[in-house]
Amino acid sequence: IKSWNQALAAIRSFYTEKEKWDKEMREYAAKELTELANEWLEDEEETQDYSEITVEEFAKRITIYSVSMDDEGEFRVCFKDDNMFAGHIVFVYGSVEEGVYRANMEG
Repeated sequence: IKSWNQALAAIRSFYTEKEKWDKEMREYAAKELTELANEWLEDEEETQDYSEITVEEFAKRITIYSVSMDDEGEFRVCFKDDNMFAGHIVFVYGSVEEGVYRANMEG
């Protein structure tokens, strides 16, 4: 029961401040991955005339579709990539206490 209570408290905290977390995760992922997204687009043979993605555009284009959290408040949030990485997934990692600490393109 203790781990259930801890997990639910962490989830409540995350949910209560969802706008703050959404903004923080999007900004972090964009800061970390925009350059890589542009490299992917540049390398695509079919995108001869691509427009460079800005950090702001990257943050707006990703869409959340999955959240997982453990009883310690550590989370992993999965975002769809809006085809910036050919359909791969953007993962953002963090903790309720420490904030966001990693973003990767995976899958």
